[in-house]
Amino acid sequence: MRIRLAVIVLFLSSVAFAQVISVRPYNQVTKKAIISLNDLVSSDGLSPETVAALQSVKLGRAPKLGAERILTAQKLAMAIRIHPALRKFNFQIPHSITVVNNGYTANASTIRQKLLAAWQPLCDHCRLIIKELQMPVISPKYANDKWILEQPDQVPRGHFAQKLIFVTATHEPAIYWINGELEIRKRVPVLTRSLYGGMRITADDFRFEWRNVTYATDNTPNAKQMLGHEIAAMMNAGQIIWRSSLVREQAVQYGQIVRVRSGIGSWRVSLLAKAEQAGFVGDFVNVKNIETKKVFAARVVGPGLVELQ
Repeated sequence: MRIRLAVIVLFLSSVAFAQVISVRPYNQVTKKAIISLNDLVSSDGLSPETVAALQSVKLGRAPKLGAERILTAQKLAMAIRIHPALRKFNFQIPHSITVVNNGYTANASTIRQKLLAAWQPLCDHCRLIIKELQMPVISPKYANDKWILEQPDQVPRGHFAQKLIFVTATHEPAIYWINGELEIRKRVPVLTRSLYGGMRITADDFRFEWRNVTYATDNTPNAKQMLGHEIAAMMNAGQIIWRSSLVREQAVQYGQIVRVRSGIGSWRVSLLAKAEQAGFVGDFVNVKNIETKKVFAARVVGPGLVELQ
């Protein structure tokens, strides 16, 4: 179906920079008796009062299942002009507006979009790519029933099986399974040259690239966590630098004089103590107060720095 790209701009406002509302040239409705102007525009960013005004503009009966209606720009413009609440807006209206009723179509394209929309918030700074999607054979009797996807609580790694639920007229759910494969990509540090174990990383030794981390079991360090740190074993150019790729250096040595920090928010006190144990960042070690000789446990938070919990 071809849609003419030219649009008619309906200026109902005398304000030069009035908000513009764009009417979509192609629209889908399901189980509606009457078409309103609100069915033809995006309500994102519009106030509840504006949405209510758009809903009050009635444009005639909705198409029956499997049918479509064509509305003209002239018909739409006439319907808008008689509503005073909408005169402060400028409307962009295509020459023709198509409204179709395909029911609740569970096609692969729609399923793909909804899966990605559900998973993306669960994986910050990720690129999610559905490599494969296998749709089930759905009974024709559910073709026009409303459907939902089971809400995921985590992003799958690789192959997945997602529950597709049809809400039938008898309110008894009909369950199908969607199978597929998901690829997860993240920006990770990659070596620009080969390094031997024990060599320290410089700023010229790595760059960040989008890589497939679907089956990764380790996290990657940021630039600050890599600079000056030793490589644990030989690595080739192009390899991803993981946390386990770096030598874990002790932040506190046995017998070292460390600073002990305690307090909440802006109220903090500190004192000097002697480390009775060596430890890495995150470890709990025993330290001895130099003046009172009292021994207590504190968590290592940085080089030569521990904190009372």
